Amino acid sequence: MLGGGNPVGGSNPSGVGTSINYIGNHCYAYSGLIQVADSLTTCLQFNTGNSYLVVDLTLSGGARIDGGTNVGCNTIFEIYMDGTRNLLVKVESINEDMPAMEVLPLLIPPHTSFKVAFITDSTSSGLFNSAAITGRVYS
Repeated sequence: MLGGGNPVGGSNPSGVGTSINYIGNHCYAYSGLIQVADSLTTCLQFNTGNSYLVVDLTLSGGARIDGGTNVGCNTIFEIYMDGTRNLLVKVESINEDMPAMEVLPLLIPPHTSFKVAFITDSTSSGLFNSAAITGRVYS
């Protein structure tokens, strides 16, 4: 393991949580489903080690888990590196006239504090957002 995250065979092998996980020269992070909130909510947060990461960051807007498809919300995802907000990404799952999910290619430098947080325009129960990272580790 290069640093941070769950090793393979740990107590949570699927890696759901806020941290980054490493398997050989691959990395991943899955936030799991997080209830929408009208206050800034962190979904991923970790520090990189000596290597840099080339990843796809997938951001998914508010969706219901009970099968209801006619409800949604606007979600703003904020991506921070070393405490600086680098990106704002808006996804929308209400009218579905813009993407409800975005995939962003990113290079995350070595020794970087990385964080993804979101805020929505809804506190509707049953709506959940998520974020995921999959990619490669380079020395």
